[in-house]
Parts: sequence; C-alpha cells; structure tokens
Amino acid sequence: MAASVMEMMMDLAKQGRTVICTIHQPASQLFNKFDRLLLLAEGRTAYLGDAKGASKFFSLCKFPCPENYNPADHFVEVLAIAPGREDECKEKVASITEQFDQSREGELLREEILTEEKNISEEEQTTTMKRSPYKASWFTQFRALTWRNALAIFKEPVLIKARFGQAILISIILGIIFLGQTMDQAGIQNINGAFFILVTNMSFGSMFAVINVFCEELPIFLREHFNGMYRVDTYYLTRQLVDIPMSIIEPTIFLTILYFMVGMDRTPEKFFIALGIVLLLVQVIVSMGYLMSCLSPDVNIALLIVPVVLIPVMLFGGFYLNTGNVGWLVWLKYLSWFQYGFAALMINQWSDITNITCPAPAASDSFLQTTTLPSMFDIENYTLPLDFTAQNLTGQSGPEFTLPCIRTGRQVLDQLNFDPDDLGFNIGLLVVLSVGARLLGFVAIYMRARKK
Repeated sequence: MAASVMEMMMDLAKQGRTVICTIHQPASQLFNKFDRLLLLAEGRTAYLGDAKGASKFFSLCKFPCPENYNPADHFVEVLAIAPGREDECKEKVASITEQFDQSREGELLREEILTEEKNISEEEQTTTMKRSPYKASWFTQFRALTWRNALAIFKEPVLIKARFGQAILISIILGIIFLGQTMDQAGIQNINGAFFILVTNMSFGSMFAVINVFCEELPIFLREHFNGMYRVDTYYLTRQLVDIPMSIIEPTIFLTILYFMVGMDRTPEKFFIALGIVLLLVQVIVSMGYLMSCLSPDVNIALLIVPVVLIPVMLFGGFYLNTGNVGWLVWLKYLSWFQYGFAALMINQWSDITNITCPAPAASDSFLQTTTLPSMFDIENYTLPLDFTAQNLTGQSGPEFTLPCIRTGRQVLDQLNFDPDDLGFNIGLLVVLSVGARLLGFVAIYMRARKK
C-alpha cells in the first residue's frame, strides 16, 4: 500500500506538482523513489539535497552507511536521541548540522534564503497581509459546501422517508381525532385546539430536527475553517440552505391533511394564507433551533435547553393562558412564536366567520346557556363579552347567570384576546423573530470560530 501511494505521488510530481511528504521508516525500495531529501534533527537542518547524495554526506561526517543496510534506517539511527545517551547523541547531531552548514549545499541554502528575504518588498508584504487566508473564492466555497451538505442529506434516504412518513401519520391521527368539525359551540374549541396542536407539533418536531446541527459538526467546522478551507458565513448559510426544502415540504404535507380533515375554512385564500403562516412559523422555530445549537457546547446540553425554552413560550401562546392580563410577565409573550403563529392562524380562520350555530332554544326564546357559579363569585364585577347582560337568579349553591352563545368568529377572537386587525402585525413579528434568531446564531458561531 505504501508503494502504491508513493507511485501516485511520483505521478503527480511528474505532472509538474510539488509533493512534500513525511514518512516513518521507509523501506529501501520506497526510499529509492525520493528525489530530494530533508533531514531535521533537534530543530536544525542535518541535510538537504539530492536523496542519493545523503549517504556520501554522512560518510564525510564519519557516519558511513553499512553495506546492504537501508539508508533511511541508518539516518534515523544516527540522528535519533537515544535514552540514556542524550548528551552524546546531541553532540553528534550538533556536529552533523554544523558540517552541513559549512558545506556547499548549506551555503547555497543560506544564500537562497537571504535572496528571497531581500526580494520581498514592503508592498509585497502589505499585499500578503491583506490577502485572504482562504484558498478559494466566496462563490467557490458556497457552491462546494452546498453540494457537500446536500449529499450528506441525500445519503440518508431512509431518514427523509421517515420524516415524511411521520408527518403523514401524525396528521392523519390528529385529523381523525378532530374529524369533521362543524361551526357550532363545540366546534370552536375543537378547531382552536387543532390549530394549537399544529403549532405545538411544528415547534417540537422542527426544533429537535435541527438542534444538533452546529454543535455536532463544530469540531469538523473549526478544523476546516482554521485550515483556510471556507468562511464562517458560507458555512452558516449553506448549512441552512439545504434544510429549506425539508422545512417546506414536511409542514405542507402536515397542514394539508389536517386542515381539510378537521374542516377548517376551506376557502382557497384562507388555506394558502394559513399555509404561508405555518411555513413562516417553521422558519422561526428552525431559527431558534439553530441559535440554541450554536450556543450549546454539545448535543446533550442542547437537548436539555429545548424544554426550558419551549414550555414558557408555549404557555404564553394564547391557548392555555389569556395573555391580555398576565401582570409583570407580559413581556414573555412578545418572545413567543406560539403567540404570533397561533394568533395569526386564529385571525385567518375566524375573522370572516358569521354563521356559528347555537344550541336549540329551550322554553324561552333565548339562545343563552345557563351555568352555576360558586357563592363566593362576585357577579357584580364579572363582565360578559359583547355587552350581553346576565340574569341573576338565587340558588342554594350560589347565583346563576346565563353565558352568551358565540355566533361570530370575531367573538371567538375577543375571547382569546386577539385583535382581528393584527394579522399583518403577527406575521411581521414572525419575520423579525426568524431573522433575529439567525443573526444571533451567526454571531454565536462566529465568536466561537475566532482565533485567539
């Protein structure tokens, strides 16, 4: 195998390329293939010149190579520092290196070095300092990294099929659970729940899919970056670019199946707006995953950070908690992509709905629902939405009053404290979160890639 590698390097040298290599104890047939030889010992040059002339030089130094002995083994043995004989060996090495310095080859070497140093002008030094440390242009790096990262994904077709299969299976299961909702009082809660489950599934699935991207590849990236192979920005951009198709196709499959099985607003305009919101939401989630991946020292730490981030933003998403009155914690909802994504989907779904049915009328001509509150409940301070008035009744367990029947989608949005006019605002904030998280992720990985 070593002979085969040596022959390939000889072929490259014959093509005009310069080949510099080190080799550990080469066999004699390999050593004979060397053109020029450099021997270093104790940081000094012991020999530099024609490989076949090395034996003659060592003979002049009174260290001749024995007959029928591998010259490479002889040179290593003469120049090595043997344990227990350090002083003797160092004196021997010093003698050989000094003789080389005084030889014609050594003088020529010093002259070449001095000549080369004089030829480097101040202008050339300035140009050298300004020259890019990278061996290829930005576009060449971008093209090569895009191709390499794409190959890394396509080499795992089973994983791609598994992600698509997971999206189809989970969407069908959820679609069966929420199947065929109608525009009535129960359908309101079910449709809202289906949308929030959609946001939650997108958040957990998309984030766990990318959380290990940068922290797992960091050692390889740093090694190649410091070797001048590519820039930080080209690596960061291309690594995200190849993930875009998956972050578009997978959510599209999931939403399409769930949307029509549940029975949400089937107007084409509403569906495509909802699809756009979900795709933008996924980009925000992926951006947050990239940010945590860039900040985490390893995959295990990243996986521990994800729940700590997801749980608070999920609670402030507008489904479990009405964010209209959360006290001093109100600032958390402004960082919640659940809040903006869920609100945008709700506004798109309910803003134009006016035909929500109510339960059949009872004895009276009222479509109001009756409920009983505990006696401690202060009904005088309870405000019903949309100016409905409560009818106070006296009961043993406490006062009774009637809750209004929701007839329009805007009443649904009022209950959730969502403004129907905030659709563009919520979409804009999703864009801000996506761009902001990616910029912070770039800053994080750039700081880790800086040379000390």
